[in-house]
Amino acid sequence: MTHHLPEHLMGAADLHVHSAPDIAERRYDDLDLAREAARSGLSALLLKSHQGSTVERAYLVSRMVPGIRLFGGLVLNDPVGGFNVAAVRVALQLGAREIWMPTKSARNHLLHHHGEDASSGLTIFDSSGAIRADVAQILSAMVGSECILATGHLSPEEGSALIRFGHSLGLRRFLVTHPEWSVTFYSESLQRELAALGAMFEPRTAAAIRRWRPLRTRSRMWASTRPSSPPTWASPTHRRRWRASSSMPNTSARRVSRASRSGRWRSKTRCGCWVWSTLEDWRPF
Repeated sequence: MTHHLPEHLMGAADLHVHSAPDIAERRYDDLDLAREAARSGLSALLLKSHQGSTVERAYLVSRMVPGIRLFGGLVLNDPVGGFNVAAVRVALQLGAREIWMPTKSARNHLLHHHGEDASSGLTIFDSSGAIRADVAQILSAMVGSECILATGHLSPEEGSALIRFGHSLGLRRFLVTHPEWSVTFYSESLQRELAALGAMFEPRTAAAIRRWRPLRTRSRMWASTRPSSPPTWASPTHRRRWRASSSMPNTSARRVSRASRSGRWRSKTRCGCWVWSTLEDWRPF
């Protein structure tokens, strides 16, 4: 069953979507995902795969599914050789819209999830604590492009150093991945500092809701507008939460999400920085 977006979310773009084919089980493959998103009212998707590039997949699906645009990117995990400058250059030439730093191959990710020793996994720092030469080459290759640089699952120390270094080179499109997640948690002060450099933030919904427990009773996408009754597209779970929260003030929900009158959607991080999820604001598409 297709769930249509409310009017104020029509035309939004999802910049972080996983679909099959993938090693992990996914609900939709690329084609089904695009068709469902188009029927729901989204205008664009940016596919992500921890195994490598989605640029080629996105191009083909865009040709096959009308009514929606698909874009891809490259994740710098072990399957593509980690910090592979040549792979990044090819992805940019093919039209990549986002380059992610390592996720599941990141040293920070492995330490948190597998308890592996500090010698394993990818880090942007060399033995002296400076930015690695190959990482610097990757950022230099991105200068002048319309591609977004995402922090992936790097530690906050690495992610902040990456953004500062990229900013010094002239990069301006930064996306901090999962700033509310315990593995990649960015403090309020650090988020404010990076926001001043132009960074945007991509909160992980489940992690954000756990940090603001009163929001457990709210649906992220429609709580802030507080309709007089649950919208038709709300799931049974959301309907029950709506009824349970009918006496709650609506102010707390605004800390996580809000729909603007202009028809765009933005998500607010703990430090008050807004993340825009539409083509109009990102403008790389």
